[in-house]
Formats: sequence, structure tokens, C-alpha cells
Amino acid sequence: MALQDLVINNKQISADLVENLLKGRVELIQEGRKVSLTKDGMRLPNRSKILLFLVSGKAWELLDGKGWSSSPGVMEEVLGIPGNTLRPILKSLTDSFLVKSDKGKYQILSKGIYELETILSKGENKGSDNSDSNSGAEKSAPIKKTASGPSKSKAIEELITEGYFSDLRELGEIQIELGRRGIPIKLTSLPSYLLPLVRKKVLTREYKTKGKGKVWAYKLKK
Repeated sequence: MALQDLVINNKQISADLVENLLKGRVELIQEGRKVSLTKDGMRLPNRSKILLFLVSGKAWELLDGKGWSSSPGVMEEVLGIPGNTLRPILKSLTDSFLVKSDKGKYQILSKGIYELETILSKGENKGSDNSDSNSGAEKSAPIKKTASGPSKSKAIEELITEGYFSDLRELGEIQIELGRRGIPIKLTSLPSYLLPLVRKKVLTREYKTKGKGKVWAYKLKK
């Protein structure tokens, strides 16, 4: 083996790794170099979701060679994570040298990319273990998930039809109303159902003052 054989193309490795992490979890929107998480991406815990979003920025850097960073406000909007939850996580990620902050905007560091790889790998391995140990339970789980997705979308459509969104509704209010109707849903999962309706101009949203901060509130578009 020649010494030259030991030389690794770091850019290529990064591109392959980033592609594997984003596949099925993220959509890159060319206009404005934006990032949109799929339902699978939005199902991740907040910490992993933030890392995934910032890794998506790395993808843009690899694609066009230009720097990419994001403010907490943009992350709050895209990920549906309230600022008072988002900022402490960002501080923890920065203190752990997983991300870096420059003038209030954040970028992923190499350590953060490998951290996300480890997290997602553990999740996939866990699913594989369940399949080996209890194939019957594994077969029934996807059916349950498939059934729950449409029911939540249908419930939100019913809220729209009934005029529930005639007034501004915060995520917490929507979660409570769905729960009252027997449709439990995580607060962090709601944006994945509401944002497509905003893009289709069925709903609109605007910031609403709450305490010392602001939260997104949704309303029927006139």
C-alpha cells in the first residue's frame, strides 16, 4: 500500500455522510436555500431535530460552496419549537462543541454531524432489534402508525370545517382540542400537519405575544 492510498477526500466523505443523514428526513428548497423537514424528520426529539436542521445547512454548503447559518427565529418557525425551549438546547449544543454561534446565527460542527449519526444509528438499531425479538409486534406497529397519521390530518380538517380556526389558535390550544376529541398528538408533531396547510394557503399564521415571548398562532386564511 502506498502512502497516497491513505489520503482521504474529506469533502466526499462529508457529502456521503450528510446525504445519508438527510435522506427521507429533509427536503432542500432551492429558492432561498431553505430547509424543510419531512414527517420523519419532525418526529425526532427536539435536540436531534435541531442538529438535523443544521446538518441540512451543511448540505447547502457542500452543494454550492457558500456559507450557511441560521438564526433561532428561523429554526423556531421551521421546526415548531418555542423559543424558550429552543434557546437552552442551542446553548447546550454550543457548550458541547456540536454547533457554533456567530453573531446570533448557528452552524453545525463536525462533531455535531457525527453526534447526529450516532443518535440516528442507535434509533435504527433499536428498531432492528425489536424486529428480531418480536416479529409479531413489529408487524402490527406500522399498521397502527399508518392508521394514526390520516386520523390526525382528518381531525384537523374537521376543525377547519367547523370554524375552529376562525380565531387565532396556538399549538397548545390545538393539541388540547385534538386530545379532547380522542386524538393525542405531541406538540412538536403538530407543525408537520399545519405547515402544509399554511403552504397551501388554507391556514395562515402570525406571531402572538405570550408572556415575555412570542409563539406562532394559526388562523383560517380569508
